[in-house]
Amino acid sequence: MKKLVYIFSLLLLACACNLEDFEPQTSRDADKVRLSLSLSVPEAQSLTRAMDDKPQLQTLHLVVFDQNGMLVEYAQAQNLVKATENGTLYKFDVALTISDTPRHIHFVGNSPAAPKFGMETEVMTAMETKSGADAYWYRKTIAKIDATTDAEGKLIPTEETKAAFGVIPLVRNFAKIVVTSSANNFRLDSYAIAGRPVKGKVAPYNRTKGDFQDFVNSVKTDGSIEMKKYDALTVEGYDAFSPTGVGLDFNLAD
Repeated sequence: MKKLVYIFSLLLLACACNLEDFEPQTSRDADKVRLSLSLSVPEAQSLTRAMDDKPQLQTLHLVVFDQNGMLVEYAQAQNLVKATENGTLYKFDVALTISDTPRHIHFVGNSPAAPKFGMETEVMTAMETKSGADAYWYRKTIAKIDATTDAEGKLIPTEETKAAFGVIPLVRNFAKIVVTSSANNFRLDSYAIAGRPVKGKVAPYNRTKGDFQDFVNSVKTDGSIEMKKYDALTVEGYDAFSPTGVGLDFNLAD
């Protein structure tokens, strides 16, 4: 009996150590395949002087979870470049581990920090942005990441895998405000925003559905994004879940 207790205790210590010291790593480079992908960011007019009217996408990371929702990979995109003059369509390369099972992938632009090991809901709902920083996000499930070899024996993604990714439609963590009037004598000189949240979630979670909220209706062939309307999000039960103790900024900003 004593031996069983000791063995069980050692197992607990081993598990605790593995969880504590885990850093997202992938398998050998030979198991990875390099993909060249595209992503699109919707245009929006500037809301504050700190944000431009064009996407300011500095970095892009892919946070990858397995079919059980466990973090298995954290990959940074390479060669991230604007593919259109207005900067709403980007191209990038990324090396991902080959998988015969589904992968849930979060695309995070301007990632605030590398995630800690854990389950998908735990890891992604902990990711926050603050101080007026713009973040970009989208979640996509890929049935498998498959590869074949070219004439030189180099691993390349299959056509099915490339098609499964398609154009990734990133969404912003801030909104567009439009003021309209039918009055002939109306002129907008300035505007001010008060009561802004001082921080927010990067990956919006729908607590009603128990899943991450999808804001995208469709992505057109030219890369433009058709977003869901507010009423549609309300019907789906999305309540704009905010971080604990988020607080509001009542200093007017124009």
